[in-house]
Amino acid sequence: MGFNLKGVDTGGGGSAIPAGRYNLRIEKSELTQATTGKDMIKLQMSVLDGNYKGRMCFDQLVLTESALWKVKTLLEAVGSKLINSENVEPEEVAAELTYKTLSAYLEEGKTSTGNPTNNVKAYQSISKPEVESNTNLVF
Repeated sequence: MGFNLKGVDTGGGGSAIPAGRYNLRIEKSELTQATTGKDMIKLQMSVLDGNYKGRMCFDQLVLTESALWKVKTLLEAVGSKLINSENVEPEEVAAELTYKTLSAYLEEGKTSTGNPTNNVKAYQSISKPEVESNTNLVF
């Protein structure tokens, strides 16, 4: 079966999701390595509701001591019991995240090649109060 390429944008994926808070589902959580050689978890997340339902956004968590607060914030947002664990292996974190739901505040940005993208600025559980767009966020 063929497909229609007429009208397909070759610019790299269209537009970013507008800035705001979105309910997301982690569709894929993959353990890989950053260019620095450090362990890193790549996340692929889909928007669960609203006008952007089904759109994808992405995040990367480099597993260094100075960035573990971001990993813990994400684990808290999905309700993981790993937050009280010692000697947690990177594979455990990656496996724990797949198919979990959470809320995240997204901002619009650009990739290094100038294509539109989204940057995750904060993770929360879906049940927490909505983040205002003018709130100073920690990420």
